[in-house]
Amino acid sequence: MPQQATETALATNLVRALSLGGPPSGSWLFRSVQTGFPRHTTLLGPVRVDGTLATVDLGGAAAHAGRNAVRRIAAQLVWTLTNQPYGPSQLQSVMLEINGSPQMIRGATDQLRRGYSWLVPAQPTRSDLYFAGSDGALRRADPQGHTWLLPGAASRSRDGLSAIAVSPGGTMLAGIGHAARGCVIDIAPLSNKTAFTRHLLKGSRCESLSWDSDGELWVAAGRVVWMLSPGASPERLNTRLPGGDRASVFRVAADGVRAVMIVRSRSGSQLLLTSILRSGSPPILEPPVLVGTGITDPVSVSWYGPDHVVVLSGSGSGPQLTDVPLNGEPGTAIAAPSGSITSMTARGDAITVATRGRKGGFLLTSAGFGQPWRLEARGSMPAYPG
Repeated sequence: MPQQATETALATNLVRALSLGGPPSGSWLFRSVQTGFPRHTTLLGPVRVDGTLATVDLGGAAAHAGRNAVRRIAAQLVWTLTNQPYGPSQLQSVMLEINGSPQMIRGATDQLRRGYSWLVPAQPTRSDLYFAGSDGALRRADPQGHTWLLPGAASRSRDGLSAIAVSPGGTMLAGIGHAARGCVIDIAPLSNKTAFTRHLLKGSRCESLSWDSDGELWVAAGRVVWMLSPGASPERLNTRLPGGDRASVFRVAADGVRAVMIVRSRSGSQLLLTSILRSGSPPILEPPVLVGTGITDPVSVSWYGPDHVVVLSGSGSGPQLTDVPLNGEPGTAIAAPSGSITSMTARGDAITVATRGRKGGFLLTSAGFGQPWRLEARGSMPAYPG
């Protein structure tokens, strides 16, 4: 929406977009998401803004909606109008009217986002950091700096792994192993000493791992992305990239609908954003769009909250970190620690990098923009859940 639009015009345009039945054909979210509005719902006049309250009067099909459908409409309105990740908004609550009659939902007419927060999975904050220690054994460190060995097979040296990932709830761990053809994915629960379960994925070698909030593991493997669901056979998804391009990194958002990917081609590498269509089996990756323009040679990316990513890129002057919003605006440089950065991970409130030193690798953590970097531990392959 135009940034110069008034709060009333912006809210009205957003509600009209919701009543169209979902994103239009050609949109990168087309088919991947749907609106909570029943088809043929109409907006009866502009949205009324009174201080922090937006009042939305709907008609048409909304007049015949049942109680559960009305709640879905309210949830869609509250998240759309009060959640502004890229700029300030005065709106904090929404009143839904149908044909001029205020709707009482959960005992109130004014609806707040906290009443619907459970509907949108969020990236964990203040979560533990997982990494490989200097001896190769896998460990976790809590936000206070206390460190423990992981249970079971993970506590032994895992020098054969090239990357690790932990599920959002911190219950499962996965690692990429080596294989003569394709790659090996080792998965184990972290609640006991169960040994790793091994999956052989034939084809190109695997380069990155990512978990979503439904417990599915996503693996980038060149021209394809594998999805491993609990209790099901691995599914091979076409990246729909031009010939010769390869996905080296694939990170799924906590909502399970969006994913950022780094794609390598003969002309270099780019940061792309795609959406995931889940209405069939297997899911379909929609054609990606370019984000993070101006970033040279991205090599790693991690979600930094629901609407930003942190990108590690390389250049002649050394490694660079950039905060990239997903609304198309330019990224913001983040002061990186000195030295060679080998990998990076982020959560909603912290960034951790692995650096290479004369005496092995070190993990450094920053609490955000302009915050100092502190030594976390000696090790490599840092990973926050997700």
